[in-house]
Amino acid sequence: MKKAKVLICSGLMLFFLGCSQEKSESEVNEEISDAMEEVENAMEEVEDAMEQVEDAMDEIELTLDEVPEIVRQAFEEAYSSIEEVEWEMEGEYFEAEFDMDGKEIGIYFTSEGIEIAKEVEIEMSELPQVILDALNDEYGEFDVDEVSKLNMKDEILFEIEFETEELEIEIKMDENGGLIEKRESKREREEDL
Repeated sequence: MKKAKVLICSGLMLFFLGCSQEKSESEVNEEISDAMEEVENAMEEVEDAMEQVEDAMDEIELTLDEVPEIVRQAFEEAYSSIEEVEWEMEGEYFEAEFDMDGKEIGIYFTSEGIEIAKEVEIEMSELPQVILDALNDEYGEFDVDEVSKLNMKDEILFEIEFETEELEIEIKMDENGGLIEKRESKREREEDL
């Protein structure tokens, strides 16, 4: 990205210098500065668009027919009482999403039908205090969108999706408050839409 930015800026500078015979140096410098600002804004828009594409590719909704039989059977054997299920492909895993006892639950399976994780929606107050402290220290005020507990074979992780004034943030932390993964994107404001 930086190479592209440098090449674009260099090309603009040469163009404006070629036109500068009729303009003063300060006029040319101002035009170059304006052009560079426009390039930076365009690059930010491209980066935001790329993040949106990556996010969309992370979770792909599936019909029941698109879920391998072995995965469907594994789910039905373990969760036979669940009637309404939505399926997604999240990365390389199949996720069965459903509601139980007023909470959203996601069960993750490999393509071989092996259950590898269970994600349960929780309240912010159910997070370990060490995680709450880490979030408050790092972000101060924020609006929580979703909090979930991810039970995996060997560990428990917590996923928190929230917004600050400027950012939309999704983080995963272990139960000791250690940061596992962090994704940030600029927050879309209503006036931008």
